[in-house]
Amino acid sequence: MSEPKFKKSFAVYRARKNNGGVAAQFDFNPQSKLLFLEMAAQTGKQDKNNNALFDWPNKIAFKLGIVDIGELLCVLIGKQTGVGRFDDGRYRGLYHENENGNSMLFFEVGKNGGFYMK
Repeated sequence: MSEPKFKKSFAVYRARKNNGGVAAQFDFNPQSKLLFLEMAAQTGKQDKNNNALFDWPNKIAFKLGIVDIGELLCVLIGKQTGVGRFDDGRYRGLYHENENGNSMLFFEVGKNGGFYMK
């Protein structure tokens, strides 16, 4: 039986006039069943077409396993309002270790609709 075909990567770019934008890229690896999330800040520079540039060399990367993906999906389908442990009235985010130290991923329902990732 052949593997189902799907797009393995998805990117979102949110440029802002004040240069406070961010880009996020999701890449799925079907062999390891891991989802990789990379995020980069807007640099304040533009390319030759006046498109915002993002600081990919200094990106933050997360390797998301099945439990992490489940947390994200629970927020997306409305089962909870944030990811991670719920403590003192708020979600604490997903904790990840990497070669440069530790990182936290916050993903929650936005106050004015939509979703918020930090």
